[in-house]
Amino acid sequence: MQHVISASFLAFSFFLVSVGVVLTVIANTDIPSFKMGPVSITYKGNSEENSSGD
Repeated sequence: MQHVISASFLAFSFFLVSVGVVLTVIANTDIPSFKMGPVSITYKGNSEENSSGD
């Protein structure tokens, strides 16, 4: 029974360390922002067709 407890504790510790490494890498990475601005939220269509004035 002692080996099961120590194996579970070792697996849990490894999991926490792995999650900590992943979160640290994500926090230190310069992730680009994919937000395009308020204009891209609404669909304007083809601007050449809409600006002809017909």
